[in-house]
Amino acid sequence: MNNTLKTLALVASFLPPLAGSAAVMFEDDFNEYANGLEMIGASGTQWGASANSQTESPLLDVFTVLEDSNDYFGAGTSNKYVEMAVTSTISQYSIVMSAHDFSETSVTGQVSFKFYDPTDASSIGSGWALRIGDGYAGNGNTCFGIILNEGVLSAGSGTGVNKGVTLTNYSMDTAHTVTIVYNNSASSFDYSSKSVASKTMDVYLDGILIGDDVAGSGGHGVSTDPIEDPLTYDNISNINFTSKSYSDFQDTLNIDDVIVSTDISIPEPSTSAFLIGISVLLVTFLRRRLKGARR
Repeated sequence: MNNTLKTLALVASFLPPLAGSAAVMFEDDFNEYANGLEMIGASGTQWGASANSQTESPLLDVFTVLEDSNDYFGAGTSNKYVEMAVTSTISQYSIVMSAHDFSETSVTGQVSFKFYDPTDASSIGSGWALRIGDGYAGNGNTCFGIILNEGVLSAGSGTGVNKGVTLTNYSMDTAHTVTIVYNNSASSFDYSSKSVASKTMDVYLDGILIGDDVAGSGGHGVSTDPIEDPLTYDNISNINFTSKSYSDFQDTLNIDDVIVSTDISIPEPSTSAFLIGISVLLVTFLRRRLKGARR
């Protein structure tokens, strides 16, 4: 084998293997729904959605299925996603889109979804939260949470799943993938040559670890008293997206390809960038070889 073939073989050895299939508990890419469908009040979906206030009329057109005419998610213009949009300032509203009917449940697993956060000059408030829990949607049944707000991805904090420590900043007007490996068991959990401690989560953005052993949040993720209020280790059976609208709120976030799985499959970080970098190294190597041959 000549040196060039040896180099190509070495490059190939570094390429990631094809991902295997996962044991999916819940998934929705929204492509089976009608364009323009409003999730609130809709039948035949995998979600329950509502937007209610104790003092004002319910909001409509908050969770809308749309064709991706601008190809935000890079899956073509026939792809569909959900736009979560509150277009006028509200306060003290309960706004949530909650997944139901998991095929099975587990204390350990992975939640992944894609999001596109559009630049919105009128954005007000603390953003949108993903809550992962062991019961119906609500802070009280939440075990883990993250918050997305205008270019900042934060961990949920406290029993109210409030905005906690910043895990990373992300670019607006760009599609991203969040992957959360959760461990709601009483012992550490090993996966993909890593481990995640009991009652914590590992958080990835676009395949890069941004939060290692991040503490839980919500009523079932935080213990205020080890005797009167001990931690629980129940199976995860719900995920939901909710606005953090306990104070003034107005914002838009687009989501797609929501998957909850018992198997762990972290996407390779920036595979295209990796391949470009390897290609540059290979070209540089070949140029040096040719240059040396001319001498």
